[in-house]
Amino acid sequence: MANDEGRLRPGEKVAVTLTLLAEKESLVVPWSAVLFDMYGGSWVYEKVAPQTFLRRRVELDFVDGRDAVLARGPEPGAELVAVGAAELFGTEFGFGK
Repeated sequence: MANDEGRLRPGEKVAVTLTLLAEKESLVVPWSAVLFDMYGGSWVYEKVAPQTFLRRRVELDFVDGRDAVLARGPEPGAELVAVGAAELFGTEFGFGK
């Protein structure tokens, strides 16, 4: 990267935005929908019927603010739990009893 005017100094912290050359379609979910187990696995809860939720494994690509971009996850259009997912996780494993 050219620095002809000397604005940047070695070791200086800067904020940058990178524009990627190629864009791919990705599934974006609310960051609040993503849970982590004690082994570092990432999960979301999907609503499969009224009052019925299944935990689904996801693979994160990256996080951008309040959004999590998934490399692998549920089908587009899946109904995910974005508020209260931690409570479902605790209920599933019997925490809080």
